[in-house]
Amino acid sequence: MNQGVHTVDLLLWLFGDVKRVYAKALTALHNIESEDTLGATIEFANGAIGTLEAATSVFPGYDRRVEIKGSEGTIIFEHDRIVSADLKTPSVLELETQPQDTNRSSSSPIVSDVTGHTRILEDFINVIKTGGQPRCDGNQGRRSVNLVQAVYQSARTGQPVDVQQS
Repeated sequence: MNQGVHTVDLLLWLFGDVKRVYAKALTALHNIESEDTLGATIEFANGAIGTLEAATSVFPGYDRRVEIKGSEGTIIFEHDRIVSADLKTPSVLELETQPQDTNRSSSSPIVSDVTGHTRILEDFINVIKTGGQPRCDGNQGRRSVNLVQAVYQSARTGQPVDVQQS
């Protein structure tokens, strides 16, 4: 799953709990002890269906991309920026035109650039200093771990797996 767990976090935040998952994983390119290619079909508790692809085996490797498609339109996020919004009812969504991210973690099984974790580390330090509540607590993180474990179980068994909610 490598950095794909961050997309799992985002999917759970956007769509809520997952009911069932079916996945396939393999080590296709890198000489590593885990998968470098993973695909999963996700059935959310609210009835939505999603797909998850997490791979460091593809060339050249692109930023995380999330596409939300439904009866009212399509919104595409790339690396946490809205890059396209085609909606039946026009909206005031602002497309961001920021420079291309040079973090190549999408094509490498090694995390060599940790700048993406800066805000969460700052939040962690702030919580320690102030005694406040973190933006993302252990319970939220556990939901992602539960889903990742179900994905791996499905990939091992070749069968759909019901996801345990915490």
